Amino acid sequence: MARYFFNVHDGISIPDTVGSEHFDLQSVRREAVETVAERLKGALLKDADVSAWLMNVTDERAASPSSFFPSRPPSRSWIM
Repeated sequence: MARYFFNVHDGISIPDTVGSEHFDLQSVRREAVETVAERLKGALLKDADVSAWLMNVTDERAASPSSFFPSRPPSRSWIM
């Protein structure tokens, strides 16, 4: 199993210093999506500005799984 880190930026950087272990990228993506949904739901319920919010997922080598990125360059409004 590999360890992945789910680093958040929402105006300030919040690095994930613990991470979590996953068997495959599908599991990593599921955790990322669930985490994004949970955090955004909380922020939107508080009527907070989420325009600067993003998540960067890295593995133990600080490499990002390429399957998380769209085929086109990400725009500022693209999350995850």
